[in-house]
Amino acid sequence: MESIKCSKRRRVSPKQLDYLRQWYPKWRLPKLTEHYNKKFGTDKTTDQIRATCKNHEIVCGRSTGKPKGEGKYSKAQKDWLRRYYPQFSRGELLERFNRRFKLDVDMGRLKALLTNNKILCGRTGCFEKGHRPHNTGTKGVMKANTGTFRKGQKCNTVKPLGHRRKDKDGYWWVKVAGTSPYTGADGYYRMLHVINYEQATGETVPKSHCLIFKDGNRDHCEYENLELVSRAVLVRLNQIGEVPPELRETRLALARLRTRMGELKRGKTTQVDERQKEKETALREVPDRPGAGHAQCTPGHPGP
Repeated sequence: MESIKCSKRRRVSPKQLDYLRQWYPKWRLPKLTEHYNKKFGTDKTTDQIRATCKNHEIVCGRSTGKPKGEGKYSKAQKDWLRRYYPQFSRGELLERFNRRFKLDVDMGRLKALLTNNKILCGRTGCFEKGHRPHNTGTKGVMKANTGTFRKGQKCNTVKPLGHRRKDKDGYWWVKVAGTSPYTGADGYYRMLHVINYEQATGETVPKSHCLIFKDGNRDHCEYENLELVSRAVLVRLNQIGEVPPELRETRLALARLRTRMGELKRGKTTQVDERQKEKETALREVPDRPGAGHAQCTPGHPGP
């Protein structure tokens, strides 16, 4: 039968173990491996030295991770970055940093190094007071051409006063004279049905109210087809939904009824309610004179 030869595991001498116990607490594994191989003429790898220390319970005494303040980059390198980062951009700083310390650091690692060590450039990105623009004194270099606007020329898309347009929701807008409250431009657009209501009544639409179309057709902007309702009533109208044309007045009355019921349930009063209470109070008042105890006064008639 063919004999099977078993390879023997290399033993570590007591002198080598003593060497590891002496220097492992002072050196890290890469440096320890390098000096160990020079000392004993071996070609051990870092993993083999680590395994040897683990098998013989040789510990370094250091806590896991890198000691506080110790990292991949030296203090001199960090001080160099603090000095020159305010003077150069990141791209130029990266090039000078690699050339100065003979490294091969990419931009991502440089950013992480600057952030982790709180190294700031001091720049805000804003123009400083007294900054001179790069194009100062170049006025007149580019002369007018066929595509240049002339002085006083208006854009060919400007519409005249009275121009009407229809938006995507079906409302009509008309351009009126005056200064736009939004852009300050000369002339702006307003809703046609709002203009018709204001011209017919002489009043503006309150913020708490809005105009609706009686027949539901937004093309009919005449005053006779407009109805002023509160926004609370508008909510009820939207809740009820669309109805046939012959039921639109009933729908509006039902919306107003539900709104009024909600106001009474919440104890909310309106200006109309306050005026009605004042009238009722005036009717109940009795003049303080003889013979007038049973007299009822009506507004405009002081009674007998």
